[in-house]
Amino acid sequence: MMRKWREEDLRKVETDRKERDLAVEQIGAMLAGRPPQVQGAILADLLSIWLACWHPTVREEALSLLLNLARDTVPAQESRAKRAK
Repeated sequence: MMRKWREEDLRKVETDRKERDLAVEQIGAMLAGRPPQVQGAILADLLSIWLACWHPTVREEALSLLLNLARDTVPAQESRAKRAK
């Protein structure tokens, strides 16, 4: 399979943190107060929408890169949560 995109394509949103942070804040507010199982179900639905936008031949790679990006941001989110307490 020819690689049609790179991890940098997904990470380039880092250059526009303002838009990303605003969206995360809005989505976080919608998820707040809901049980973790409900939050997970909502995020799974949103992820399926995002994944469906990719060509079937690159979906596994897209999902893998997205999960790597999510894992990489966990420490920052943990720090943020500690500061908010």
